[in-house]
Amino acid sequence: MRVPFQIHRRIPFVRRPFWQREVALRERDLAIDERDRALRDRDEAQLALRRAWAELESSRIASESGQSSQPEPECVPLDFMDARYQEHMKAVLMRWKFSLLPENYLTSKQYPIDVIEETYHRVNRFHSYLVPWVRRAFDLKGARVIEVGSGTGSSTLAFAPYVDHIHCFELEENPIAVAKERLRFWGIENISFETGLFDRSAPLLAGDRQFDIVLLIAVLEHVHFHEFREILETAMKALRPGGVIVIGETPNRLSFHDSHSSQIDFFQWLPPEIKQEYYRFSPRAHFAHDIGDTIREHGANSLALQERLVRWGRGVSFHDFELVLSPKVHDMIVLDGWEDEILPMAPVSDDDEVILDIFRRAHVKANKAFARSWMYLVIRKPDCQ
Repeated sequence: MRVPFQIHRRIPFVRRPFWQREVALRERDLAIDERDRALRDRDEAQLALRRAWAELESSRIASESGQSSQPEPECVPLDFMDARYQEHMKAVLMRWKFSLLPENYLTSKQYPIDVIEETYHRVNRFHSYLVPWVRRAFDLKGARVIEVGSGTGSSTLAFAPYVDHIHCFELEENPIAVAKERLRFWGIENISFETGLFDRSAPLLAGDRQFDIVLLIAVLEHVHFHEFREILETAMKALRPGGVIVIGETPNRLSFHDSHSSQIDFFQWLPPEIKQEYYRFSPRAHFAHDIGDTIREHGANSLALQERLVRWGRGVSFHDFELVLSPKVHDMIVLDGWEDEILPMAPVSDDDEVILDIFRRAHVKANKAFARSWMYLVIRKPDCQ
């Protein structure tokens, strides 16, 4: 029987469960705050260990090469707004990239945005923020680097002044042509290119050759899982003990908004049969047009459509990494993308805060690197491998 409101207010034992619930909620919030403080203390302790490891690594490389361990300047000065560089790159991009796109693209609102992104913003972000962030955990001086999916060379140019050599793997000739012209303008010559897959059969990896760094910038979201597995396993094989895999600009499958490809909320969570119809609501005209053309040519349930969606880019999550590197991957992460150096390039979003809060409340046993909607992380190969 329902208790009348007037009586309800006067009977203590009726209201008591509500008081108890309020007390329990306050106690829960206090416990969460205490846990958050403990997590922050743990993170600060881990950061101190990372810095100590980086100093030891710097001293080791310096002693092996006979060089001084004096720190390098934070940034090698390169003016990416230089008028000659801008005009050079616009002409190169028009020849090798933009002229190959549909005619209406060159008159679209997206075209000038992509031009400034390719000629300035992208390489400047990498040079100003990504490189200093990596140098926080790893001394780049004398480093032998592999870059997988180097594209038009923005990240290549950013890292090249700091390392000994970068060997780039890229599947298509046109992006390599753009990258070569970008590097040639600045007189950078410590780069080599290979057109082909990065797998264990690559001639570069023959024998006992080992490298210090493998760069995977904006790559892993564009591959099938079997390719993802091959790339990570090959990277671990190519690295010397203590070497690192640098992963950046990789969208998180767990994020709520697909800001990479479709610009649709929760698109990455949708099953294929929903994606193949819901794509029409994408505000990104080029994406919707391209997927629509693929469906009209090959059919809605075709392998060609699934292939096209993968190549446009979809998120990855900690599940992929655990399957390839085992759950131990969480302890192998030395930079998690929450450090101050990377935040100007990848500010913390609402998605990031919500995912991290879910991790904590649901006791998800995952490194907080996997809570960022755009993932930036550095994985260190253990010394024993």
